[in-house]
Amino acid sequence: MKIVENSCLDTESKLNDTEAFYQDLYMEEPIDMDCLNAMLGHINRTLSSEDTAQIMASIDYNDILDDARPTPKESSPELESIGYKIRYLFVSHPSCRDIIHQVFNEAIHLAKFPTPWQASCTVILHQKGAKNDLANYRPITRIAADCNAFTRIMNSRVVQVANKIITPYQCGFLPDNAHSASWRNPSNFAAYAVIMLDNAKAFESVHPKYLPQVLLKSGFPEAFVTYHKPLR
Repeated sequence: MKIVENSCLDTESKLNDTEAFYQDLYMEEPIDMDCLNAMLGHINRTLSSEDTAQIMASIDYNDILDDARPTPKESSPELESIGYKIRYLFVSHPSCRDIIHQVFNEAIHLAKFPTPWQASCTVILHQKGAKNDLANYRPITRIAADCNAFTRIMNSRVVQVANKIITPYQCGFLPDNAHSASWRNPSNFAAYAVIMLDNAKAFESVHPKYLPQVLLKSGFPEAFVTYHKPLR
């Protein structure tokens, strides 16, 4: 991983170095397709037809409304920078209900996404250490608020069905389920293996050729796998 070593003090140099750093970090790397196919051959648990139907079911308006409810924190959601309370007024207004419901269900059934849903903005937040070293920053991707609501709804569906085909140690950031605690427990090594990854490459990044293949092999609907690509 490339580390930016110059002073990076003025705005222009910050922008140039940031662009170069993240282009290098997220550049797609070649993978061995034979190894990928061999790994896919070990996936023997797949979703049922009921599970796939649950994933692709029409989105209820009440689910959209619940997601839009104001949060206790005073903050602005995503790219539009519209307060949560203001956004809720739009989503809950009778004149907006039908169009919002239509947009969400055209997304899930027709893979038809509004142009703002296909845009994103990366904001970097300083975490620790020297501020002129971009390795000490964490990238946060901001997307359109409605797109974020759609992905949260779909993510909740995926989590519900995926728990049937993966192990508890593949569930990511869950309460009382830290990965570090899991691999330190010797009893876990009886059934599972540990792979040490480059954290910078692993965080918020899955190879674009790997993810669709794993989803399809695991029985996820082809339509779901296809429409996730524009929102990746």
